Amino acid sequence: MNAIPPPKWPLRLFKWFCKPAYHSDIEGDLVELYHRRVAELGRAKAGRRLYKDVLLLFRPGIIRPVRLAHLFNSNFMLRENLMIAFRHMAKQKGYAAIKIGGFAMGVAAFLLIALYIRDELSYDRQYPDLDRIYRVYIQYNLEDNVISGASQPPPLAAAIRDQFPEVASTARFNAWPDLDGPGANQFRPADQQQNTYEEGFVYADQSLLDIFQFPFLYGDPATALSQPNTIVLTEKKARQYFPDENPLGKTVVLNDRTDRPFKVTGVLADSGLKSHIRFDFYLSLAGHEFWPGEQQLWSVNFYDCYLKLKPNVDAVAFEKKLQHIVRDHFAAAAVERGQAKSIDAFAAVCHLRLQPVDEVYLKTASAGIRDNQKHGDIRLVWFLGIIAVFILLLAAVNFVNLSTARSANRAKEVGLRKTLGSGRGTLVSQFLSESVLYAVLAFILGGLAAGLLLPQFNRMTAKSMVLPWGEPWFIPALVAASLFIGLMAGVYPAFYLSGFRPMETLKGQLAKGAKGKGLQNALVVFQFTVSIVLIAATILVNRQVNFILHKDLGFNKDQVVLLQGVQTLGDKKYALRENLLQLSEVKYVSIGDFLPVEGSKRYGNMMKPESRKNTDQDVLVQRWRVDPDYIKAMGMQLVEGRDFNREMPSDSLATIVNQRLVEKMQLENPVGTYIANRDQKPVKIIGVVKDFHFESLKEEIAPLCLVLDDSYAETMSVRVAAEKVSAVLPALTKIWDRFLPNQPIRYTFLDERFAAAYDDLKRMERIITGFSMLAIALACLGLFALAAFMAQQRSKEMSIRKVLGASVPAIFRLLTQNFLGLILVALCLATPPAWYILSRWLDNYTYRVSVTADIFLLAGLAVFLIALLTISYQAIKAALVNPAEVMGGDG
Repeated sequence: MNAIPPPKWPLRLFKWFCKPAYHSDIEGDLVELYHRRVAELGRAKAGRRLYKDVLLLFRPGIIRPVRLAHLFNSNFMLRENLMIAFRHMAKQKGYAAIKIGGFAMGVAAFLLIALYIRDELSYDRQYPDLDRIYRVYIQYNLEDNVISGASQPPPLAAAIRDQFPEVASTARFNAWPDLDGPGANQFRPADQQQNTYEEGFVYADQSLLDIFQFPFLYGDPATALSQPNTIVLTEKKARQYFPDENPLGKTVVLNDRTDRPFKVTGVLADSGLKSHIRFDFYLSLAGHEFWPGEQQLWSVNFYDCYLKLKPNVDAVAFEKKLQHIVRDHFAAAAVERGQAKSIDAFAAVCHLRLQPVDEVYLKTASAGIRDNQKHGDIRLVWFLGIIAVFILLLAAVNFVNLSTARSANRAKEVGLRKTLGSGRGTLVSQFLSESVLYAVLAFILGGLAAGLLLPQFNRMTAKSMVLPWGEPWFIPALVAASLFIGLMAGVYPAFYLSGFRPMETLKGQLAKGAKGKGLQNALVVFQFTVSIVLIAATILVNRQVNFILHKDLGFNKDQVVLLQGVQTLGDKKYALRENLLQLSEVKYVSIGDFLPVEGSKRYGNMMKPESRKNTDQDVLVQRWRVDPDYIKAMGMQLVEGRDFNREMPSDSLATIVNQRLVEKMQLENPVGTYIANRDQKPVKIIGVVKDFHFESLKEEIAPLCLVLDDSYAETMSVRVAAEKVSAVLPALTKIWDRFLPNQPIRYTFLDERFAAAYDDLKRMERIITGFSMLAIALACLGLFALAAFMAQQRSKEMSIRKVLGASVPAIFRLLTQNFLGLILVALCLATPPAWYILSRWLDNYTYRVSVTADIFLLAGLAVFLIALLTISYQAIKAALVNPAEVMGGDG
């Protein structure tokens, strides 16, 4: 069989830069390695590896010597060209400042966005055997929707490990905030009395450490979580609680459970490696059950499950085998619980999928997989990457436009040089030298500007990025980029200027022509097209943010203080509630963890009206445990029936449902109807609450029922009278300290919790706004200089028109109408793609604003006004000049 030929482009690139003496031997090795990879990995992956290998060979010992004489004729000519370039910079300081400053702004923005993208792409890249590690998620292909989730039942990991020999290992972790308090705990060393509120708790299998091989500072990673009641801390937390000592063997207490202390068996090193698994406290799952029999249940889902395949196992083929698990366990459990008619019917819609672990952080959101972790979004990374490229292009466009705009000023210089014997190649090398010099200076200034702006950019993006000055590739990359961009940006001006004919330029005929105007106009249109798209995006994102933050949510998120950690009080929390109600500023107090903000506790059940036996009528319902004052404390509105009554014991088997449940279950007279699932007693609907949003506005409001149970709650919601929040906080603290002297009060506000759920959206708004302003600034900077040169070139024409009676407004209109016409063209070009992109982005939100024409009209108007102000100065200056000065100067 004939060998598959390798791709041509990487080998051509290698031949171009490699020393001839090494070329044939190294190329033979590359081709041999390519053929071996084709057999092992396939043609596509082997091709990508070949590109990577060629780029990695771009090293000083292999690169052929650069013979500058080919480009600049000689070192002497290079020095002469640079001297001429510096002379022109000194002569035209304003022009040079605009040219270098604009380029530097573009470089700084590009570097900042590149840092952000590099940081986002660095997650989950450090694990050994990375290409064999996967997260298991479940997918339901329903008629009108596809639902995917990462939460799995407790026995799944063991079932996969035991049933399939292709699996080397499986692991689980559980960060669900309802189970024994992980995620919201009072924590202290056993020999201390003062509790500290901590987050970042997770229960984990020992095999999680085996698969991911997190680096350890203390302890044995092979056994750290193998025994019950053991805990692994991060280095940061170990230093906080056990400063200047090795904490191994120490014991810690959670939630004052002195009957169940945890022994510290390991400390994870703060290596700086990025992972989507980001916790501070790892509790052992060995021998642990959250309730009796929990570990054998296939009907509950709150574990993230990972697996590591053995070498050379095809993940796609293995994924198909997981359907046996679906049939044998998931479907069988659903049929037994009365939630599916048959195993075949359930298995037809339910599938277990594998997600490569290096896609969990960036691609979970775009894949629509629900989990309880914070993620990046590959779509935002791509979008910012496109913005970075366009901003750099805008800076390069400025460079080209300003260079060609000054053609008339340098036409006579070119003519004289050609008359004195300079060839076109010599002139090209001169202009390219100038271009490279400007680019190098711009990159130096841009790098410095990026360093100065980085702290602010870190605050904007909630990151801790640093410029990698110390990494060996960074400075060479900047130098190479500046040379490359300088050459690319200077190619057209160099060949354009060097192509002038000596006789025409010496007679001054070039200034009267229109040579180069077409490209100039096209580049100006490009600049303002990009600016309009970015401004339109800024307007739309701002509208969506305001819509979310000010939408009627169906509850009142303001004036609610959330006291956390009340579970340590036990039944004394009711006495705390009564003491708080004695304060005149306090209106209601509710005990419960199920809050109508994203990231709070959730619990779902399949439910249906008790009178219906058909399992096809089951509805997935959020089942929240609340107390009798919940609806009043949250400012919700009953539309039918009544509220819970603490004086009525029968309400322990009652429920209040939302309108969405009534709609999904098709209940004509909901009050008085009993609903149930297989595991709980039927509950009677006593009221219907108006629909309220409790998840992101990306999601539809789901069916929900409220039942009475505050026994395990750790949050107390205190509704305060308007404008009394700041006044009541000292009183709340005083009462809290009386009940819990060893546990500092910790409170947040419901409206802040709501707003925090949209931090990523607000961050995106700030980033887009910032770079949109930069893009318009770059466009206007170039436009300002361009208008100045156009006014200078047409100064005689304007003087003659004034002598012949033209008014100042007429001359102003003559100088500005061309630019404003170009903005109109840019608006027409920008609207269709921007409309499509913004509409697709809004598809992520069920509740959203609309893309309307006024967004683009406002963006176009903003660009129009900014551009008008930019060129008005030059236009008015040209219109007011004395004709005698211009005409006299020609004599």
